[in-house]
Amino acid sequence: MSARPTGHEVEQAERVRQRPDFIRENRRRPDGKRYSPGELATVAGTSRQWLSEWRRSGLPGLEHTDRLRRFFGLTPGFFTADEHEALYEARQPVLQSLEARADPLSRLRESGLVRPAARARQMNPRQLTTSAALPEMPITSGNPADQAVA
Repeated sequence: MSARPTGHEVEQAERVRQRPDFIRENRRRPDGKRYSPGELATVAGTSRQWLSEWRRSGLPGLEHTDRLRRFFGLTPGFFTADEHEALYEARQPVLQSLEARADPLSRLRESGLVRPAARARQMNPRQLTTSAALPEMPITSGNPADQAVA
């Protein structure tokens, strides 16, 4: 007696089948061109035939998908995530970038420099820029022995 796949399993297999095409459409080579199926297969450490079989069956090998995932900087659940999960993960780097631009002093708060960050409302743009650079400035005690170590 064979078990029939559930609707969820069929949907998931279809998503897994579509992911190589999604990568080709949305991830570009440094020259701006799409990766060829042969290039994707090389990245995955396999052949074009294997990639074609994956697209037919929806059953890739874990090692190959992991190589693709790592090469393209994708999240661990990329190949099985539903559309909402995939969109959420894809938006995270963009959101983090926008948040950093919207709040230039967020790095001060993260580094424990809460007081300067709290005074941000009273600062002019030049003071804000200087304060935002504080976490990157080397801290020295003014002792010549400390400076010789650096």
